[in-house]
Amino acid sequence: MEGFDERLSPPIYAYNEVDIGYRISHKYDNSFIFLPDALVYHHKSEGGGTRNNFPQEDVYSSTQWNYGYFLGKNYTFLENFICMIKRSGFQIMKEPEAIQHIIQGFIRGKKSRFSRK
Repeated sequence: MEGFDERLSPPIYAYNEVDIGYRISHKYDNSFIFLPDALVYHHKSEGGGTRNNFPQEDVYSSTQWNYGYFLGKNYTFLENFICMIKRSGFQIMKEPEAIQHIIQGFIRGKKSRFSRK
């Protein structure tokens, strides 16, 4: 599976698990099984688990960039269009400042998608 995608944007590399899970599920049928009774416990470190001291603005912009990158890299233009329609109302009303980061990540994801072929 080539591991986690190192082209995702720091500082927190959001969408790493989503991306690798997507790639695994598309390569191997029935690779994920839903177990409603399964329990996962995350140990919390003294520093707050995965939380960090990065500026909130950097965390926010990298998360949005990585969302766009994930969509551009893994989905077709038609699927991207459907995602855009579904999310655009929320984006415009609640997080208009995220749009530029999502678009930048999306463009990089599309370049990545076509460079692999």
